[in-house]
Amino acid sequence: MTKNFIFGALVSVFYLSGFSVEAAVKKADFLEGFKKSAANTFCGENTYFRKCFQVEKDVCSKAVNEKVGDCLSSAQKDFPDTLKNKEEGGNLGRKIGVCLGEKLEADWASKKKASADCSDPKKWN
Repeated sequence: MTKNFIFGALVSVFYLSGFSVEAAVKKADFLEGFKKSAANTFCGENTYFRKCFQVEKDVCSKAVNEKVGDCLSSAQKDFPDTLKNKEEGGNLGRKIGVCLGEKLEADWASKKKASADCSDPKKWN
């Protein structure tokens, strides 16, 4: 399992459980919902970034909110204006999640905890 898969799965499972794309949804609405939920998705108490990096929730949330716009912009250009189903929503969510996860990991590399669980992507949830 790769980090990209884990970041994408984290976002798509958590996010899509609360924002189901059963019927067509405007991409702009999807992106706005993603933006609103990103800090909770990445910075909740038991998330990878809070368990494996020495960062407080407010610092994590601030960083997510600062970086999410760039990831939304870069990811959204590859998708239609209307997401037709859960698969398209999941694909967009994963693309944004990978982007955001990689940015946070790069910024906080020096703050990563040296535990076995934090080094093994299979144990991230």
